[in-house]
Amino acid sequence: EEEKEKIREECREEFSVLTEEEKEKIREECREEFSVLTEEEKEKLRKEFEAVGEEKGIAKGKAEGKAESVKNLIRNMNLSSEEAMRMLGIPEEEQKAVLEQIGLMS
Repeated sequence: EEEKEKIREECREEFSVLTEEEKEKIREECREEFSVLTEEEKEKLRKEFEAVGEEKGIAKGKAEGKAESVKNLIRNMNLSSEEAMRMLGIPEEEQKAVLEQIGLMS
């Protein structure tokens, strides 16, 4: 049981930050360990992986919304990107990513 929990935790941690290609590689490496799990345990892991994907999708949607709002303020209110992000309350640690997303920084 302890070994199964260790496998679950390792997979959860790995999958939370990986690209689809990286996830597939990990899936292949975990397939043997995965085979020792019961169907119930496998289903639980699948649901956890889906939840991680959903969380990433929500975060991506929020980031896209912020970027679109910044673009609209720049275009419609003649604000600088810095002014637009300040007005929207975008934290400093997120600003570089927003600028990259709207093509003002590479």
